[in-house]
Amino acid sequence: MTAPNMSLKSVIQTAYDIPRRIHHGDESAVTGVWNLLLNHYFNQRDGFVHRSEDKVEGGYVDMSSYQWVVRPNQPRRVRTPFLVTQCKRTARENDKATWAEGFDQLKRYMRHMVAQHPWRHPQYGIIAVGRYVEFYKWDAAKSVPVLYAGRDLKESGQGAQLLWLDADELERTYRFREKEEWVGTYRLIYFDRSSQAYRLSGIAHLADPIETFFKAPIDRNQACIGLTNRDPSGLVRYHVQNAALWSSSLAKPVDWREFAFAVHASCWSLTLRFVDADVENHLYSILAVSLKRMTELHSEEFPVWDSWTKKRRAQDPFRIPVVGRLIEECKRRRAEPAPALRRSSRVRSRIPRLNLPCDILCLILDRLDYLSVRRFCQAVHCPPMDSYWRGRAAPHLLELDEIRHEDLDWRHLCLEIEKLRRSSESFWTRDRTLKILRHNKDAYLRNLKKAQPLTPKDVINHIQYGVGRDAAFNRVFKYPDEFN
Repeated sequence: MTAPNMSLKSVIQTAYDIPRRIHHGDESAVTGVWNLLLNHYFNQRDGFVHRSEDKVEGGYVDMSSYQWVVRPNQPRRVRTPFLVTQCKRTARENDKATWAEGFDQLKRYMRHMVAQHPWRHPQYGIIAVGRYVEFYKWDAAKSVPVLYAGRDLKESGQGAQLLWLDADELERTYRFREKEEWVGTYRLIYFDRSSQAYRLSGIAHLADPIETFFKAPIDRNQACIGLTNRDPSGLVRYHVQNAALWSSSLAKPVDWREFAFAVHASCWSLTLRFVDADVENHLYSILAVSLKRMTELHSEEFPVWDSWTKKRRAQDPFRIPVVGRLIEECKRRRAEPAPALRRSSRVRSRIPRLNLPCDILCLILDRLDYLSVRRFCQAVHCPPMDSYWRGRAAPHLLELDEIRHEDLDWRHLCLEIEKLRRSSESFWTRDRTLKILRHNKDAYLRNLKKAQPLTPKDVINHIQYGVGRDAAFNRVFKYPDEFN
């Protein structure tokens, strides 16, 4: 099994098991775990290279990580250092001198890393001592690495084997987005008895397949990745069975306040964008209409578990990894000299390519698919027209606002996205999710305008006490007219 092919669950489980089982004097196993993790998430396909025992000025770095990137005024990609990782043996997890030694080494090696290249770019450091870790970022103003996540999790009370980070940072990245990883990254919507209102949790990952509880940060701006057998402070905890309230397997009715609802973090990001940016102030409304919609649809029309095999290979609807890689490719294409277009053998080289006015050219391009456009541009001179290709890609490119001002090959990006939509399932989950959200948006906005809006309590209690409670699992719920 190669690292890029491992699932997130496998990687984290390996990171959890190996240091726990190794001999206390074996430092190489800790290095091996981080070698596995770094090669999985910063892989060769994206231009990353990791070197063990890398000799630098002042000593040997346990692991140096580089990325081959395009730099201004450079004809080729340049090897750019971005991460230094120092590993220590498991037996020294609680030894303050070991952590201090690791920091001194990190400071020395990161200073050397920063001095290698004049271009400004984020640079990071990791100190891993057995099962515990500190994450650093280089502060150019102070010329020192600054701690921004981790450290001794025993003392912080946040629980072992958990990586804590900023939720916005996690949502901006394409990491944790592969086919079977994103479905385990979720938020919880739960009823907070202290405030007598629904709250949204931070982001967590269901890393353990046999775990019987959902655990997520109480702070909606935090995210945690990993495993913990304890219930550390800072986490809200609910039994997974609560999310399956529409199942007839519930032995007896439960207080509606006990139910918590898990939602994919990616789906919630789309909800904020396409339903209402202020939806978190009206959680009761979006939750009520979503539950009603889910339970009233017939299994043959829109089942909860339909096309399970297809869902298993579905891409993240918010940050599609193949789109992220395509964007990086288009940046490189614009920076590197473009290869000459291959002319059709049926077009003689002595015939010059046609030059058409841009307005006429756009009218023609609007009627051509991605394959026809490529052939057309071999016969007709097509200027870059970045604004046209941005507009054409906009309906299918959620990332447009973030890259609108980037210098990249917009025509290639637009045509490749159209190709992906036509020839692959990469956009299947996004299209399906947006279809659901558009329907829920209408119901959500109507509900907000009601004098007595529908609440989760109404829906939950109708499911538990309403007619048809003892019917089959795939029953169709009929709600009173006032619920609509």
